[in-house]
Amino acid sequence: MIFDELFYQTQQGEIFQSSNCMQHEHAVANVFTSWLTMLGYTRTDSNDRSWHRGHKKVIVCLSDDFGVCRKNFSQPPAEWFDTDTVVFTDNHMPLHTQYQVCQLPVSYFGVFSYTPDIQQPVGTRARFHFSTNRLDPQRLQLMLELIKHAGPIEQNLAHDYINFNGWDPYNANQTAQDIAQNVDRCWQQLPHYHTGYCEYFDRLVATVPLRNHQLTVEQAHVSSQLNLVVETYAGDASIAFSEKIFRALVTPAPWTLFSAADAVKYLQTLGFDVMSDLVDHSYNTHLHNEHKASNYVQHSVTVQQYLQSVSESVILQRCQQAAQHNQQILQQMKQSWPLDFVNWLPTAIEKIQ
Repeated sequence: MIFDELFYQTQQGEIFQSSNCMQHEHAVANVFTSWLTMLGYTRTDSNDRSWHRGHKKVIVCLSDDFGVCRKNFSQPPAEWFDTDTVVFTDNHMPLHTQYQVCQLPVSYFGVFSYTPDIQQPVGTRARFHFSTNRLDPQRLQLMLELIKHAGPIEQNLAHDYINFNGWDPYNANQTAQDIAQNVDRCWQQLPHYHTGYCEYFDRLVATVPLRNHQLTVEQAHVSSQLNLVVETYAGDASIAFSEKIFRALVTPAPWTLFSAADAVKYLQTLGFDVMSDLVDHSYNTHLHNEHKASNYVQHSVTVQQYLQSVSESVILQRCQQAAQHNQQILQQMKQSWPLDFVNWLPTAIEKIQ
């Protein structure tokens, strides 16, 4: 099997093992399941996210963008759900909505608290670290843009750390031919890329599953001039964070973030050091549209070129300062979370009585 290697067992990675974030997430989700069941609500899907009791509806969505629970994807964000819906989530929704968004205390992010073992670069310093363990059109767009703006692909293979494996949760992943077919299937969902990107795609599909290094994700991360951190949900409006950004925040290495508009600014409001004096995050103002991937990669290339002009020792010192600060923030959140959650519960329960 292509993906039997430990490298591809993402939940065996350091952040999962050191923080136990998945166990904490499931524990919190189970609290909601218990409440809703005892209050007479009934599941409307198989994953305990959507519930109803009479005209009342409840959405419970942690880590993932709660927008995935909506039924009508043509509605604007303010109207994703009706006025009888309460959403419990760790997501930040910056817009006024007709439904109620009941956000968990931000100290919930303390579930991601840990200190990475690796603090210094190992091996050859790469330009970019780009790692995706699941295939979708968005990730394919980003890979094609990286080839276009930092390629040709021979350059990417020689100077970057890349994992673009083409694993598709909805199709076969047994052979290299399966993977190529998965990538081609995604390509068919990007008709606006078929003009101008065919050459990049043809050369990419001939290399999949693509992994050009033998490092762990953590080793590649700390050994790259710039990490391209790609959140699964880049967002129409709501801001959803996963282990990907928290790994970057506590690791002493520069990063840019492909996420919802203003996600980096939101991290700053939570007290995190995003190294804005070293990395220009102005790219993160772009809304979700067909140009977002191109804008993000082009800007990241500019950031990497700037970083090349700065002393490595200066960059490492600044990154270590930021990582240590962010580790402290998450540790404080971890300590605050239990009491914050208890104090938050009465208002949350009142909304679903």
